[in-house]
Amino acid sequence: MAITATTLTIHSPKDNLVFGENNIKVSLNDEAGGYFVTIKSVMDDSSINLDFSEAYEVFEAIKQLEKIKIDHENGK
Repeated sequence: MAITATTLTIHSPKDNLVFGENNIKVSLNDEAGGYFVTIKSVMDDSSINLDFSEAYEVFEAIKQLEKIKIDHENGK
């Protein structure tokens, strides 16, 4: 037998680890079609499922948006 974490919680250090309003749960899931990631908001119970290629594309889009934000803040 093995013990493996399949869910991680993103939270503020001051928030409750389980029930914090702004917590985001990131889970590894599989519904017989292969693994995928679920990102779930604890506050409103909404979620999104992404396969790993989609997740990497979302991360890339986030990086691009961050660059746009930084450029805007620096007057570019």
